[in-house]
Amino acid sequence: MITRYCAFCGKEIQVSIPYNAKYVRYQNKWYCADCFTTITTPRVLSHGWFDKTKDYVVREVSKDDIDKLFKKHYGIDFIPSYIYVKLEAIYKGEYKGLAQPIPPHELLDILRRKMDYLDSNALRKGLTGIPRINYDLAVAMGSYKSYKEWQASVLAEQEEAKRQAEDRQGYSYKLKGYSVQPEPDQDNNFIDLDEDE
Repeated sequence: MITRYCAFCGKEIQVSIPYNAKYVRYQNKWYCADCFTTITTPRVLSHGWFDKTKDYVVREVSKDDIDKLFKKHYGIDFIPSYIYVKLEAIYKGEYKGLAQPIPPHELLDILRRKMDYLDSNALRKGLTGIPRINYDLAVAMGSYKSYKEWQASVLAEQEEAKRQAEDRQGYSYKLKGYSVQPEPDQDNNFIDLDEDE
């Protein structure tokens, strides 16, 4: 969690994921949502600053979490600046041999998901500290294509499950020729219309 302060009222803001829209980042300053809506014009509000803040928060908190992961899990007190330069190049897709950018939240997710493998690999190869960070980042970059394919398959499965659930719900209201649409506050549980016959 990252702490910032409202540029208007001075109140402490806890910047964290998931973003809760109780604060906003505007022109490199942080504001409570109430302060921001009070001091800005409707035109400024219409420019999607809360959405921009959400993207920024996900990015910055994930970068901070990667830093914490390296320090805590890898037992490192100091990370040299060239590692941060390398990470920025990875995030921007500018690292040599990298086909596309890897956002910090996805890099963090890959590292976490592969940690058992990375730990056993480091033990087998005798890697510790900064050499291990470099090696694990190389593994994560090499895994990115398969990670994106896995993400796409999970999303497709979720969409299919949602579609099937919607089909089942629609079917339950068409039994026996009924075409009843539920009221917004009505319980949408399936009722077997043959039960009392």
